[in-house]
Amino acid sequence: MAEYKKAGICGFGIGSNIVDKQLLDANDFSKIEAVMPGFLNLDLSESFLQNYLEEMRTAPDFGVEKVGEGKTVVVDYGGANVAKPLHIGHLRSAIIGESIKRLYKFFGYNTIGDIHLGDWGLQMGLIIAELQERQPDLPYFDPDFTGEYPTESPFTISELEEIYPAASAKKKEDLSFADRAHTATFELQSGRRGYRAIWDHIMRISVADMTIPKEKYTIIAQAEKKVDKIAKLFQRGELTEEERYESRIDIYSTRAWKGNYHERTTRNIGRRQDYHIEGL
Repeated sequence: MAEYKKAGICGFGIGSNIVDKQLLDANDFSKIEAVMPGFLNLDLSESFLQNYLEEMRTAPDFGVEKVGEGKTVVVDYGGANVAKPLHIGHLRSAIIGESIKRLYKFFGYNTIGDIHLGDWGLQMGLIIAELQERQPDLPYFDPDFTGEYPTESPFTISELEEIYPAASAKKKEDLSFADRAHTATFELQSGRRGYRAIWDHIMRISVADMTIPKEKYTIIAQAEKKVDKIAKLFQRGELTEEERYESRIDIYSTRAWKGNYHERTTRNIGRRQDYHIEGL
């Protein structure tokens, strides 16, 4: 309406002209009227609605055009944190994600649902740092230890459910503890042997408690081995911008990844979909 006023055009006059000249199919509407300051009120007729719904009922797939044929969509949802229990809030993303996945599939897309477990971020460093404070003599924290680590976890699932919230609260008040947790996260992602063993314990008891079939989820850590290879492809100019976009990859630097940068890069690559990037 504001644009009509600027141009000196009467919106009501335009609406009246549409009604008077019967520019709309009268059979589709039970009422067509122009009202001030320049709107059209349209009521669909019963016959139009009946015919439309009957055509939907009898048409294959309700007449929906398969606009997605030959295309692939990855819906990334879920992301349960292995360091703490599931709760009612996790249902929101699961229900929304599953609904979106089914809608895309109905429109003909090759639809891939990716439910990954949050296993590779700061939560791991928090558990490691807290465990070290509580049990500093465990072999996982001895950088010179070369033997086999215990097969039995140093904590139960119930203890793990208490360790993570305690560590998460502590990092907000204790900056030195937060620094140790960030360092532990980086060292875990860099391959520190003892921390990887703790990660194995966390994953084993958490996944067992979730009772999720292995084929129904992915873990972010699976992507770690691909990060350096993809970075080298960027450096050599062998990965096009289109391939980068399709793979949803953010590369910030080559080996200067630390903390959130490294985590974000790894997370973006960690997908169930095989992107078929040459060289991987």
